[in-house]
Amino acid sequence: NFLYDIDTNEMQLDLIEAMVNSLGDKYSYFIRPTDAEEFEEETEGSYVGIGTYLTKVNPEYIDPEDPETYMIIITSPFPGGPADRAGIRANDLVSHINGEDISELNATEASKKMRGKAGEPVTLTVHRGSSVFDITLMPEVVTTPTSEIQLLSGNIGYLTISQFSQSTYESVFNHIKELIDMGARSLIIDLRNNGGGLVDSALSIANMFVKDATL
Repeated sequence: NFLYDIDTNEMQLDLIEAMVNSLGDKYSYFIRPTDAEEFEEETEGSYVGIGTYLTKVNPEYIDPEDPETYMIIITSPFPGGPADRAGIRANDLVSHINGEDISELNATEASKKMRGKAGEPVTLTVHRGSSVFDITLMPEVVTTPTSEIQLLSGNIGYLTISQFSQSTYESVFNHIKELIDMGARSLIIDLRNNGGGLVDSALSIANMFVKDATL
């Protein structure tokens, strides 16, 4: 019994968030309904933003001695996107967005703030080694490039998968077919700097290579 009115929905959301945090995994966090739509938009492959993959540790696991636990980590910019054109690099750290400290934000909240809005500039405070500087970018409609290919010497196909979105399976399927048509006889799959994404997408791609797998 409680003296005042209870928002049971908000209480349930807080309970779920607490349960996820109790898992002890710094990369697991609960996405609230208010943020779920934007998360789904990002995984669809096209949205307004600055064009970069990022990760951020759950704020429950901040270590004041380790900047990578409380800053945004840029895993890689989209080739040709606003971030790439402005000189953002993989492994850059971002501490502030438009002057606001983002250390207490989770990955979804940080991504939402970094994306910005069409026509409104976004200023990032970037940490690169011992250098700290601001970069201002203009968000625009970007398409997530989830896979890229090239043919190496010796007829070796090289496939980079940078994210597992809804469109990644089709992109990888078509790229592998293209590599075979180019003469590839073996394949290197590069998952470095992969920002994660949808489990179903990753499983579908794994099924292209692994038969009768048991987990």
